[in-house]
Amino acid sequence: MFLLTLYQKSYHSVELFMYKQVINYSCRRFGTFKCCSRPNRHTEDYCFPSPQLDELYLCNSKNKEEINTNIINRKGVGDINKVLQLHDELRLQPDNPSIKCSLTQEMLKIPNRTHPEVMNYGEMPHIVKFLGDKKHFNFKPNEFHTITKKLNLLRNDLSNFTGHRSYFFTGQLAEMESALIKYSLSKLLDNGFQAVSVPDILDRAIIESCGMETQGTRSQQHYKKKKKKNGSRMLY
Repeated sequence: MFLLTLYQKSYHSVELFMYKQVINYSCRRFGTFKCCSRPNRHTEDYCFPSPQLDELYLCNSKNKEEINTNIINRKGVGDINKVLQLHDELRLQPDNPSIKCSLTQEMLKIPNRTHPEVMNYGEMPHIVKFLGDKKHFNFKPNEFHTITKKLNLLRNDLSNFTGHRSYFFTGQLAEMESALIKYSLSKLLDNGFQAVSVPDILDRAIIESCGMETQGTRSQQHYKKKKKKNGSRMLY
C-alpha cells in the first residue's frame, strides 16, 4: 500500500534542467545560463544573470496580507514590511544604488507563493489518496530499522564523518537502491527528460539564485575559500 501525502509546495510548475535553461515560475524568474561547460570556466570569472523578481506582485501593498501569511507558513523567512518600505524609499530616490541593492536582497528572502490547495494544511501532511490495500499479517512484522540491523544492511553510526541523521545502505539493500534508481532514471529519459549532474562545489550566487538563503545564523552549506583577489567564497 502506498500512502500519498501532500506537503506545502511552491505555486509553480517544476521542470528538469532542459539543456541550458533554468526557469522558475514564481516570485523569482531567472535568465538562461549559457555555455556553462566552457573549458575556461575555472580561469575566468563567470557573470551570473541578475534575478528578475516579480516586483509588481511583491511591491503591491494589496498583496501584503497574502504574502505575510505565506511567510508565516514557510518558516517565517522574509519581511514584506521592509520590502514595501524600501520600495517607497526607492520611488523617492530612484537613482540610489544602495536602496536598489537592499530592496533586491529583501525581495529574494520572500518565499515562493504557495498553491492555494495546500495553504491551510499547516504542519501536518494531508492524505490525498490511498492506493492499494493495507496488507495484514498473522504475526507482528518487524519495522524497517529492526530488519536492516539484523541483516546488517544499513549503517548510521557515522558521527565521526557526517551528521547524526546520515546513513548508508550496504549489501543487497544497496544493490536494490541502485537498481531502483537506474530503473526510474531510464523511465524518465525515455519520456524526454534530460539528466543533469550537479557538482559538489558551487558558487554562492548559484545557490542563492535558486532561492536558497546562505547568510542566515544557521546554514545548510559549508564555506570554502576561493583563491581570488576579491576574497569571494564558494559553497558546497
